[in-house]
Amino acid sequence: MLPIYLYGNPVLRKTAEEITLDYPDLSSLIDEMFDSMKKAEGVGLAAPQIGLSIRLFIIDTAPFQELYPNEEAIQEVFINPKIEEYLGEDFSFNEGCLSLPDIHEEVIRKSEVIISYTDRSGNQLKKHFKGMAARVIQHEYDHLEGLVFTDRVSQLKKMILKKKLSEISSGKKKPSINVMNCSCRGDTFALLFVIINEILENLMEKSTESIEGDASIGDRVNMAFANS
Repeated sequence: MLPIYLYGNPVLRKTAEEITLDYPDLSSLIDEMFDSMKKAEGVGLAAPQIGLSIRLFIIDTAPFQELYPNEEAIQEVFINPKIEEYLGEDFSFNEGCLSLPDIHEEVIRKSEVIISYTDRSGNQLKKHFKGMAARVIQHEYDHLEGLVFTDRVSQLKKMILKKKLSEISSGKKKPSINVMNCSCRGDTFALLFVIINEILENLMEKSTESIEGDASIGDRVNMAFANS
């Protein structure tokens, strides 16, 4: 299994570069990416997540079949992709990422995209994707632009996540389980869960210290509802 580079690694903040089809061992690399993605229980994987700043990502939306049985499962390779249009309605979904273990947040994205790309056989294609395939494509495309999904959440949520992100980037936080790229927790519930979990962690860390000056649970919960 290829190593997954975690949040904080500089490669995740670079704009990836285009490649040619004679890129060294490209076919083997793609096979390894699919194998690593499946072992990590992901639905998408971009090359920067394995330390390669190149414009390549893969998706396999089959795990969403149970949630969305009417959607076609899409397994595809995207080489040098370019999103041509964002279409449809805005819709929110609770996303996660293999590079940000144990973090999930609501992200608003368009429900459809038109994307130009080269597939693994060298065919130059322009396709229209909808639903979860469109969402996963946008998520992985962000990686090629040096973005992660937490860049797309509100300032309040970024503040709440600051400690957890710092733990990942410093190496203190390791994934406890293999994580799926999405879950279905409601926005307000997810935010409250993060707040309460953070408070409990702080209390455990400071069990022998004074916690005077910390925001009360009531204040923070009220703030969560006000901004959800």
